Amino acid sequence: MKKISFIFCLTAAVLLSASSVFAAGEAQKIWDELLKITEKCTENVSYDMVTKSKAGGEKASTKMTFYFKDVKNYRVDTEVEKQKTTMVLTDKEAWVYLPAQNVITIMDHAAVQSINIKEALEKQKENADVSEGKDGDNITYTITERDTKNKTVFTIDSKLSIYSKMQVYNAKSELITEAEYSGWKFGAIGDDIFAKPAGAKEMKMPSQANPKTE
Repeated sequence: MKKISFIFCLTAAVLLSASSVFAAGEAQKIWDELLKITEKCTENVSYDMVTKSKAGGEKASTKMTFYFKDVKNYRVDTEVEKQKTTMVLTDKEAWVYLPAQNVITIMDHAAVQSINIKEALEKQKENADVSEGKDGDNITYTITERDTKNKTVFTIDSKLSIYSKMQVYNAKSELITEAEYSGWKFGAIGDDIFAKPAGAKEMKMPSQANPKTE
């Protein structure tokens, strides 16, 4: 169960990492442009993201494939150290599937539903500054958190107006995480992408399966 929780939290964190680009402070023009880009990246689209990070002196790599119908209906396939998982959130339910065990864990939909990208943006909007730059023909946006001084640099593909790369630096300007986006496909995401694997055993999170009574 700890493995399920860890992978789920990791997935949520990566999804929400995109929200930090909206922390545009007073730069309303950049805010508007980034909002437009992110909406494009979360409406009827699928893409891959490979992240490489270094924490505690150890390197880690994560591969994720996103399928967005919209911000309330999406699927994320994740592979960490050869362990695969699928997380699905729809407007009706939320669950995580572990193919190695052929087990589906039903999540608390109300809790997962609270992961709302636009709401997260508003919370971060006033806590960071943004600047615009260039990387060859591409535009870059650097988001600096006022409290931690951590920086997130997003590179935007100038032809497609989508994310191509993300880099996260700590206060010492050391690169701690780098992600590359690829395999972009735009088009309607069918309901079949959210179907549960046939024959999988279903279970609930412990807090749901054994609720406390007053």
